[in-house]
Amino acid sequence: LNDWKEIVEARIRSNTRRFTTKKKSEILAPNRFAPVATLFFYPLLRTETEEHLELKGRDSAFFARLLICVSEILQAARNAPSVVRMAESLAEVVTPLRFHPEVFIQSAVLFAYFSITVAVPDAVFRDAFGNAVSKWIEWAIFCADNIDVSEQQRSIARSVAAVLLQKAEEIPTILESG
Repeated sequence: LNDWKEIVEARIRSNTRRFTTKKKSEILAPNRFAPVATLFFYPLLRTETEEHLELKGRDSAFFARLLICVSEILQAARNAPSVVRMAESLAEVVTPLRFHPEVFIQSAVLFAYFSITVAVPDAVFRDAFGNAVSKWIEWAIFCADNIDVSEQQRSIARSVAAVLLQKAEEIPTILESG
C-alpha cells in the first residue's frame, strides 16, 4: 500500500515545476578579515594630513570616498572584538561633518552611521552610542526633509533614519529580556 503512494509522490515531485529555489543553508566560517581590519581602518581614518591635501576643502570628494571606504571596512569587520572601538572612532570623525556644505560628504556621513548601526552588535550598541543615536536620527530626518538636495539623497537619508530608529527600538527590548 505504501509503495504506490511513494511512486505517485515521486512522480509528482519530478513533474512539478517550482518557481522558487531552495534556501541554501548558510555555512558559518570565521571572519578572517577581523584580525587585520584595524590595520586598514585606522590609517585611512587619519584626517589630519601634512601633505598637500585639503580633505575638508577642495579634496572633499576624495575625503567622502575615503569615509565610504572606511565604513565598508567597518561592515566587513562586523564580528571583530575591536568593532566597537572602530565604530566609536568613525563616529568621532564623521559627527562634525554632518553639516558640511558638500552633499557628497553628507552622504558619506549617512553611510557611516548606517555602517555603525549594522556593524555594532545590539548588546553593546546602547552603551557605546546611546546618547548620540537620537542626534543621528534627528539629523537623518533633517536630511530626508531637506528640499535642497536630490531625491536620491533624501531617499538614502530616510533609509538610514529608518535603520537607526529600528535599532533604537530594539535596544530597550534587549535590555528588558536580558
